Amino acid sequence: MPGAGPAAGDEILITAFEHASNRETWRRQAKRYGLVVKEVQFPIPPKSPEVISQAFAAAITSHTRVISFANPLPGSGCFLPVKELARLAHSKNILCFVDGAHSIGMVQFSLKDWGVDGYAANSHKWLTGPAGSGILFIKEEVQDRIWPNIGLWRDPPKGARKYEEFGRRPWPVVAALEDTLDFQIAVGRNRIEQRTRELGMYLRSKAAEIPGVHVYTPNDPAMSAGISSIGIEKVPGQVLKEYLRQKYDTYVPGGSDRIRFSTHYYNTFEQVDRVLQAMRELAAKRT
Repeated sequence: MPGAGPAAGDEILITAFEHASNRETWRRQAKRYGLVVKEVQFPIPPKSPEVISQAFAAAITSHTRVISFANPLPGSGCFLPVKELARLAHSKNILCFVDGAHSIGMVQFSLKDWGVDGYAANSHKWLTGPAGSGILFIKEEVQDRIWPNIGLWRDPPKGARKYEEFGRRPWPVVAALEDTLDFQIAVGRNRIEQRTRELGMYLRSKAAEIPGVHVYTPNDPAMSAGISSIGIEKVPGQVLKEYLRQKYDTYVPGGSDRIRFSTHYYNTFEQVDRVLQAMRELAAKRT
């Protein structure tokens, strides 16, 4: 109901592949209000966007109040069918929120087209901006249902202004975000997306040809772009990470069994070839 607060037993659906910032935030609210956080499972990589939509549809119950997910998923780089999930949610009076840390600055999209109720993103990832600043969108029609966790006001201001009452904040960092956005616009958001997609698809396609290498990111353009999650059978992710750093002067985040490669517009095909060569060498040494 509009304006109604959370009630014990209300359900929040997230994917089983969320970043801790999304997963643990909802778990904290669950402990506070007696909510239930349900993780939606589906194969990685999924065969199609419909697999994801069907998994969410099957998980919805009469107690579901919120669907919240990262787009794309931070570990695999898999894009979810946002428009379909938002329509599914709204058909049952469910709110739909998106963690967009890895979409803004990588691909072009329209929040109006997506139809989501809320979207949040930082600036230090694909926007390559300053840490400590970001963007929050709450659709006007649901702002009476979405309260900020912090604020200095006694009587909340009208509209989106109530989400901005923080007191002192690092204004130089906030101002730098505007320059960050201007720079990407000057480069060309369409050019940035095209470049990240070309590099990502090249990396995934070539990596899939190497025996023993597993690609966890779909190559379908509707479900992937500049993030590629790749692992080598019997080779821990940390081993691949250090091998790339020490022999090929390439720095990537390490994982338990795979690596997340982020190919942005400033990367080159020569750099991707370095990664592929390292994979070939390590895959050949498997025992």
